[in-house]
Amino acid sequence: MVKSQNYKTMKVTKKQATGVLGTLLANIDEKQQARTRTKMIVAARIEDALAERKMNQKEFARQMGRSESEISSWLSGERNFTLDTLTDISIVLRTNLLPFAMDKVENDGEVLFKPRKTIRRSSRELVED
Repeated sequence: MVKSQNYKTMKVTKKQATGVLGTLLANIDEKQQARTRTKMIVAARIEDALAERKMNQKEFARQMGRSESEISSWLSGERNFTLDTLTDISIVLRTNLLPFAMDKVENDGEVLFKPRKTIRRSSRELVED
């Protein structure tokens, strides 16, 4: 896979897998492939945000209140994140992993991402108290 900073135009190079890997991939349905692809994209975005902040896994683990081994698991692309965890990661790394639920906020020149105060749902508007 070719990494790109613009995830909407991320290019993926496909190769035909053979042997045991080819057999395993042939038995994975489209839904599972989509889930795996999504996990890999999230892991790549976290890794990119760490690099932008010049933050290592140890410091990230400390700020997240998690173990280094858990952070390593996240970056492997195998983790199925909860929305709570993605929100926490977005806040710590000042990146938006949940564009449908977070807004960019500038505070004294610093860019932060915070949960939206107003959420539209159908024709109703839900507002945070």
